[in-house]
Amino acid sequence: MLFVGAILLISYFKKCLDRLNRGLPDPEAVEDPQRKEEPDREDQKRTLEDQAQFALVPMDGLVRASSCRNQELRDERHEFSVKLAEARRSMADQKNVISEQKGINAERDSTIKEQGGIIAEKDSKINGQQDALARLTEMLEILRQKEEEMKEKESIIARLMEEKQAATEKASALSDTRDRLTTQLEEKMQELRKATYFDKDLSRRREEQLTKQNKRLHNCTLHIKDLKAQVQGLGHVPVSPPAVGDGTAPTPSSSTVEEADPVASPVTPSAVASPTGPQSMMQSRWAEATPPTQPAAFRGKGQGRGRGGCVRGGRRP
Repeated sequence: MLFVGAILLISYFKKCLDRLNRGLPDPEAVEDPQRKEEPDREDQKRTLEDQAQFALVPMDGLVRASSCRNQELRDERHEFSVKLAEARRSMADQKNVISEQKGINAERDSTIKEQGGIIAEKDSKINGQQDALARLTEMLEILRQKEEEMKEKESIIARLMEEKQAATEKASALSDTRDRLTTQLEEKMQELRKATYFDKDLSRRREEQLTKQNKRLHNCTLHIKDLKAQVQGLGHVPVSPPAVGDGTAPTPSSSTVEEADPVASPVTPSAVASPTGPQSMMQSRWAEATPPTQPAAFRGKGQGRGRGGCVRGGRRP
C-alpha cells in the first residue's frame, strides 16, 4: 500500500511540474473562486522543487520497502504460479473425472430414461389394473345386490311353496268335499229323476182324471139345463140322465162352465131337489186317483203345480 501511495504522489508531482512548464494555471487556484491573484511562476516552481526534494528524501526508504515488497510479491507470485500449475493439473484431472462422470451420467440418463419408460408402462398397467379393480368393485356390488334379490326371491318362493302346500292341502280337502258333494248330488239327481218320473206319471194320471171329470161335468151341466127347462115348462121332452164315462160328449167351454155355476144361475126348487150324486161321485173318483203317499224328498212340495211342477221348481239343494 505504501508503494502504491508513493507512486501516486510522484505521479501527482510530475503532473504539477508539467503544468507549470506549459504555463497552465494550477487547478487548485482555478477552482478557488476567492483567489484573486496568481503567484509568480518562478515562486511556484521553486516551491514545487523544494517540495519535491523534501518529498524525495523519504522516497529511498519507500523504494527499498517497495523493492522488498516486490520481492515478496514475486515469491508469492512464484508460489501462486506453482499452486496455479498444480491447480491446473488438478483441474485437468477433475475435467477428466468430470468427462468420465458425464459419460457415467449419460449412461445413467439413458438408464433413467429406460427406467422412466418402464415406469410409464407400469403406470399404464397400474391404471388398467385400477380400472379393472373399479369394474370388479362395481361387479361385486351388482353381485351383492343380485344375491340380496335372490335371497328375497328365495324367501318369496319359500312363502309361495308354503302357500302352495297349504293350497294343496286345502284343495285335497275341497276335492274330498267335492267328491262327497258330487256323490250326494248324484244321489239327489237319482232321487230327482225318480221323483220327476213319478210326478210326470202323477200329472198324466191327474190330467186324465181331469179330462174325465170335465166330460162328466159337461154332461151334468147339460142334464141340469134340461131339468131347468122341464121345471120352467119350456119343454116336455123327457131327458135321460147322462151316462157316466161317456167319451163322445164335447169338452165344455168357459161359458158353459159359467152357465153351470150354481151361484150365477138362479136356484129353483127343482135344482135344489136335484140329486148331488154326480158331484160326490166325481170327488170320490178324484180321491181314488190321488196316490195315498209321496216320496220323502217331495213330501209337502210339488202339489197343485200342474204339469212339470217338480221338474222346474223341484227340490233345491
